[in-house]
Amino acid sequence: MSITYTATLPVRDQTVFYLSGLLHAERARRGTRTERRARGVRAGRAGR
Repeated sequence: MSITYTATLPVRDQTVFYLSGLLHAERARRGTRTERRARGVRAGRAGR
């Protein structure tokens, strides 16, 4: 059985842009290809 919750947090656009910049910089540092995306907390655990 799986229960999924969705939440929307009240954050300013400035915060979102700052965090997305940090994520972009980390992806560039690691050399992650642009077409690769994590699917969520269970990424890579399909079939379990």
